[in-house]
Amino acid sequence: MYIRTGTIAMLLVAAASVAFAGQQPTAKAARPDPAVLKQDRAMIAAGRAQLKADRAARNRAAVQQDRAKLRQDIQKLLADPGIVRNRLKVNATVQNAKAFLAVQKEFGSFDKYLYSFMPDGKPVINHPKRGMIPPRTELSDAISKDMKKRGFKFFGTTICYAHMQATGMVNDHMDDCDFR
Repeated sequence: MYIRTGTIAMLLVAAASVAFAGQQPTAKAARPDPAVLKQDRAMIAAGRAQLKADRAARNRAAVQQDRAKLRQDIQKLLADPGIVRNRLKVNATVQNAKAFLAVQKEFGSFDKYLYSFMPDGKPVINHPKRGMIPPRTELSDAISKDMKKRGFKFFGTTICYAHMQATGMVNDHMDDCDFR
């Protein structure tokens, strides 16, 4: 069973409040043993590290399963009328999965890789005028160029900029937009 870290923290707070309900505070509380505190902190840190490692392993497994499935089903995909049946694009999907795993391994996550291009590692907040949202920027040019060097296919600067907008790396909403 998978429980989010925030949920565990809420359960611990609830359990502590029930455990201590009705007890009167003492005039002088005993100080906990520093060795015990150190051990507790080490256990909490190890638990966090384990959660992080588990999440990373699940993400890697999902990408690897997707990549393996694509290899097995390329002919089936090329016959599917519901997708673009361009052999180059279908093969590029497999290549992109390999490149994605390589970037993930090098940077720790794909997110860290993308945000390494961002000024100060933060999203760009633009203030465009109506009808003046660009299809690409120098930033999307740089990311796209680097991704091509890393083996990604069919990821030009316009697609890159659209991805940046969709994921919140760039905010191009008008100043009067409710989503700003």
